[in-house]
Amino acid sequence: MLAAALSYVARRIPVFPLHSSDGSGGCSCGKRDCVSAAKHPLTRHCFHDATTDPEQVTAWWTRWPNANIGMPTGAASGVDVLDVDVQHGGMGTLQRLEHEHGKLPPTVEVLTPQGGRHLHLRHVGRALKSGAGDIGPGLDTRGAGGYALLPPSVGAN
Repeated sequence: MLAAALSYVARRIPVFPLHSSDGSGGCSCGKRDCVSAAKHPLTRHCFHDATTDPEQVTAWWTRWPNANIGMPTGAASGVDVLDVDVQHGGMGTLQRLEHEHGKLPPTVEVLTPQGGRHLHLRHVGRALKSGAGDIGPGLDTRGAGGYALLPPSVGAN
């Protein structure tokens, strides 16, 4: 994970450590009822701690070698994320919107553990609010005030 985190830093993408899977489907935080298993921050200030400093990144992943990798979204990273949640109809919503407004441009796409997709879109200078279902069922946004997991992070499920 350290090598992956440093590869993002080398591309000037700020990162921060997140809890990881405990290996049995739970979260490394140890809470049985963790509502954000393997997705919540290990640092005190969450995505506000994100950095491109290789020494800080090395220190974090030396302390937490299995930590997942988080990236702040919005202006902090230059990336907004459209989260297509297939379990809540996101694919259908996305197809309908693309039919009405045209296809999204080619972009980086990350597959999620539940079969969804994170579409990484260039931040265009306007603040995109992070939210769930604001633009349609099953489509969540990660922009200002949000963050996303980066590969090779592994979810708890």
